[in-house]
This record gives sequence, C-alpha cells and structure tokens, in this order.
Amino acid sequence: MNDPFVRMDDNASRLTGKNLDALAVEKKTTSELAEMVATTIGISAAAMKVMPDPVHGWRVMVIGPRTTVSKYQPQADRIRDELCTRYELEK
Repeated sequence: MNDPFVRMDDNASRLTGKNLDALAVEKKTTSELAEMVATTIGISAAAMKVMPDPVHGWRVMVIGPRTTVSKYQPQADRIRDELCTRYELEK
C-alpha cells in the first residue's frame, strides 16, 4: 500500500551554508533604515523616524502635517514590510 505522505530525503531537508546566507538579515541603524524608506518614497529622511517594534523588529513613522502623514505612511509601511525581510534594526 502506498504511503499518502510525501517523504523527503534527509539531504533535501537540510539547509546548506549558501541557503543560510540567503536567509541572513543585515543589521542597519535607525538613520540608515529611515534613509532607505525615504529615498524609496522620494521624501526627506528628516520626515521619518525609525524605532523598535516587537512584531516587525522595527517600524517607521512619517513625521509632518496630517496631510503628509496620511499620504506617505501607507507607503512607508509597505516598504518597511519588504525591508524587514532583509534588514533588522541594529541595537
């Protein structure tokens, strides 16, 4: 009788050193992360504040008038979601 579960070879399930390097995240300072987000959006890094976040590791806050915040915060959050997979906040 055939087993309904797919079994993986032990070697196939191991991560190689090359794969581990691909999973490693680079540490960045708050100013470096703010600059990356601001440059992507096209605004000044002075209008960004990066701080630790227990869920994502770090978060970015757009600082300025309400219209500026409402315009750029959703973009900053999307960019942070992407960057969090590659960069972590240096402590």
